[in-house]
Amino acid sequence: GGMTFIDLRDRYGITQLVSVILQIEVSILKAGSKYFDAFYTDRLKKFAFEEQTIIIEEPEIHLHPKYQSLLADMFYEAYTEYGINFIIETHSEYLIRKTQVLVARMKFTSNDECDDNNPFQTIYIASDKEPYSLGYRMDGKFKNDFGPGFFDEAVNLMMEIF
Repeated sequence: GGMTFIDLRDRYGITQLVSVILQIEVSILKAGSKYFDAFYTDRLKKFAFEEQTIIIEEPEIHLHPKYQSLLADMFYEAYTEYGINFIIETHSEYLIRKTQVLVARMKFTSNDECDDNNPFQTIYIASDKEPYSLGYRMDGKFKNDFGPGFFDEAVNLMMEIF
């Protein structure tokens, strides 16, 4: 008995991923690659891009967990290489956890240095209180906790089984 549903239209969420990549590409082209000559030689030209912001709602939809975490790498690279800022609304634990890993890899020497130089900010919007920043520590962990039902949900379900 029962029913099984298999979505054959977009097995790996490629459509969503292509959409996000195109948004980034359009933003890069729109910024206009105004290059300048760093050392007054034609061989050492560096590209400079106008700072832009892209707003993306749930980029993780239909994406495999591995690709959800890779989104963080892509967003970080677009930020560092092209000056693109992102405002991302997400429910993806994988995407959020990867930002923590990236912060830990930055090897900040203090939490103050992390506060000043960390490119990520995570705001938690709970239904029962005002939105608040989770704040990253230099080791990638958050200073403040998520509300119940986000990171702890998988653990709660596992505890119920065992």
